[in-house]
Amino acid sequence: MKRHLLSLAIASSLSVPVFAATELVTSFENPPYASGEPEYLEITPQGGSATIIDYVQQHASDGSNAMLASFAAELEPVLIWNWGTWDWSSHDNIYVDVTNPGTSDAVVAFKVIDQDIATGCWCDESHATIQYYTVAAGKSTTLAMSLNGGHEDQTHGENFDKNKALGVQVLLGEAGAADLYFDNLRVGTISSEPTPPEVPEAANQVHSAPVKTLALLEGFDGDELAEYIVPDQGLSVNVVDKGVSQGAKALEVVYPAGGWGSLVFNPNPAWNADELGDNLAIAIDVTNPADQSIELFTRLQSDGGVSGDINNRAARILAGKQTRTIYVSLNDNPPWDMNEWDQNGRVAALGMRDLPASPARDAWGQDFELNSANITELRFFLAQPAADTTLIFDNLRVIKDLNHSSAFAGLLDAKGQNSQVTYKYKVADQTDLSDLGSAETANGVLGRLQGAARAANGFGHPSLQPNQSCVMASPASFNACKDTNGKWHLVDADGNAFFSTGVANIRLADTYTMTGSATEGDSSALRQAMFTEVPTTYENANYGPVHSGPVSRGQAVSFYGHNLVQRYGSEQAWRSNTLNRMKDWGFTTLGNWTDPAFYAETDMPFVANGWTRNCRGCEPVNTIGDGYWGGCRTHGTRPLPAMPRQWLPRSKLS
Repeated sequence: MKRHLLSLAIASSLSVPVFAATELVTSFENPPYASGEPEYLEITPQGGSATIIDYVQQHASDGSNAMLASFAAELEPVLIWNWGTWDWSSHDNIYVDVTNPGTSDAVVAFKVIDQDIATGCWCDESHATIQYYTVAAGKSTTLAMSLNGGHEDQTHGENFDKNKALGVQVLLGEAGAADLYFDNLRVGTISSEPTPPEVPEAANQVHSAPVKTLALLEGFDGDELAEYIVPDQGLSVNVVDKGVSQGAKALEVVYPAGGWGSLVFNPNPAWNADELGDNLAIAIDVTNPADQSIELFTRLQSDGGVSGDINNRAARILAGKQTRTIYVSLNDNPPWDMNEWDQNGRVAALGMRDLPASPARDAWGQDFELNSANITELRFFLAQPAADTTLIFDNLRVIKDLNHSSAFAGLLDAKGQNSQVTYKYKVADQTDLSDLGSAETANGVLGRLQGAARAANGFGHPSLQPNQSCVMASPASFNACKDTNGKWHLVDADGNAFFSTGVANIRLADTYTMTGSATEGDSSALRQAMFTEVPTTYENANYGPVHSGPVSRGQAVSFYGHNLVQRYGSEQAWRSNTLNRMKDWGFTTLGNWTDPAFYAETDMPFVANGWTRNCRGCEPVNTIGDGYWGGCRTHGTRPLPAMPRQWLPRSKLS
């Protein structure tokens, strides 16, 4: 029988979770039925079981009584079932309060079956959902199981139908006997959790730059075009539900071959962006569904163009359904990188390799700082395309000009998140983080699964045993040996062939972000202004040198380290959860450059890294390559057995 041993947080009281509106199934008041309910509910040990149930006043969390289940052995269920069925279609979870007064932890299974389950044994798992929990000795807690499934720690039958629930089973999931008290069985509807923002269907949604919208000019969500949107010279336009970056609709435009047709916006009255601040730009999301890249031209003018205030710009949209957010500066600010093909300008000024959106660049003619209080025309056109060309436009808006430093002020919040936009699962405050950590440990999300390459001993695989001549008589650690066929094997402490897989760099050392405050050279006021708040924990005042950016050495902070302690309570707790994740995901080794603090907290093999170096008596030594990763050194023409950073599977000795 498959078992998940789930640790469940201790409830401070046996009350209904604040996030759920619940409906009582039974409070175990009057055997064999729930008080005040129709006599369709029966509570009984299931067929032939030696388990005994009673109704007592101890450990009642609702009403006067609780149900005492004296389990005689594992897999002997107490059944709470309905002569008809329950319709729980409007509910998300099922809950029961449980107390374990014993001196040993109890593994409890919680199972719901529907009326179509196979009769006789009620063992058709396709019509059932089940989850296992560990209830700590001497503790009371609330078990909560999703009726919708979808959790890695829950076995949810593909045919389970919560609309016609027939019965609930509670049973021990491990050998032994235990007295457990149950009360307040109910189903709940999650009602006050934050509702994530609605997004279009994945098939329709395209990427939009995560930049704050100061004003939406046009979302194309109406069934018909606004009067000020004018397709000229034979353009075909349609409102469609594909290529959508915001809202539900976008605008599909077909440019005829050989022409200069334009999609024209003639706002009346003119757009006045002055009240939105200085250094602004107009941005739009453009998708190219064709298999040919195109050069899209923009023509933006103010004051009717009478004073020559007309800017012509161009942006390239690549083939293959690429979506780009392009923007046109109203102030004619030059882009950070004057050369389109290098990053030096952005990296030196911002410490950023790229921008979230792409500037439309010089096309022809003289450029002007436009009058942002009187934008009178905007055009998007192609220069005589060789064939009919389709583009999709969405989300025409005003943003801060990303060619100007003011667009990056306050970019990151105190958690290191983008402060300019709201998105699904964005963390609002510290309470959200700690709640996430509590839910993760309380529901036993981590630490039960076993990867396909992990045997009962947790490391080697019995089916991959090497020849006996390769196995040490008394293995004490992890070794490498060659069998009689000349094949090399890693061997675990039990003599089984061991396939090492692991994730490198499980550590916090590489999670630091430069804040712009320098200890060598000049500080960067632009970089410093990007942070609304810098955490005081996980701060390194003299970090570096770093590879690139406006500051090579100075203050750095790990938002990740700060957040994980807020989430889990300590770095040690994070390491424990991380180890459980590695095991759940089937990894057998802690990869290279893992923080050594992990070594003392697990029997999982780890990788130690070493270096080769020149030494007396080793001449001649040749070095192949150089750079960040170092060189590969050889002795004469014969390679040394070690690379610059060497992967050595090792473990603590037993």
